[in-house]
Amino acid sequence: MTDLFAQYASEAIPPSVQRKQAEREAAAAKPLSALDLKMREKQRLSRAYRVWKKEWRGGVLAVEPRLRDFLKYLRTVRPAQSDELIAAIRTSWLAQAARDVRLFALELVSRHCDRINRQMGFEALDDPLPPQTSLYFEARAILHAGGRAVISNDPFAVYGHDATKPQRPAPLQGAIKTRAEARAVYSEIIAELHGCEDRDTLDIYLLTIGEELVQFQTELDFLWTGDGDDFLGLDREIKAACARLT
Repeated sequence: MTDLFAQYASEAIPPSVQRKQAEREAAAAKPLSALDLKMREKQRLSRAYRVWKKEWRGGVLAVEPRLRDFLKYLRTVRPAQSDELIAAIRTSWLAQAARDVRLFALELVSRHCDRINRQMGFEALDDPLPPQTSLYFEARAILHAGGRAVISNDPFAVYGHDATKPQRPAPLQGAIKTRAEARAVYSEIIAELHGCEDRDTLDIYLLTIGEELVQFQTELDFLWTGDGDDFLGLDREIKAACARLT
């Protein structure tokens, strides 16, 4: 029996389109290389981590809704009020709260510090060197006995190549490993930003993607700053979403 639909498709679709479709189907049927499988697994783990982190924060907020009040308070804290913030944390219920609640609060403080640093013209992760301290480190001493891992960087490594020769883009070091994956994550973030309907939801979502935002800012400058024209970049997209929900 003749398949009229297949016959119509073969006649109506241009041969060039049919060839491209056949090539895509052949590529999809081709076994993935070890590198492709590794990259897919990293992408899967990255997505799974973002989903888990979002669910974890939602669970913590459900257990301790007072964190929303703490977030609103943080928005009122100015750079000159760091001592007041530390005193408030030390004497409040946060110091005796459950571990997950304290970790969530510490993330809020970390994001607050990054925002203040950007407003003052500094880098978001511009932490001082020991024995100096900062608002974040003082809050961490109260809320969390552990700390961030120390990453040792070689300051002279950048001089180990011939600067007169064109250089390939440096490999990405964060959770996002390829620029193609970065573009896909960028699109997901923009869709989520446009879908937020209140400021608390927006702030919580920004917390869930904190690591990705740091990577965009430090490694993917074009996706972070945009082109100064129609392509806004994540920085201006986030500012626009904050302004919309203020």
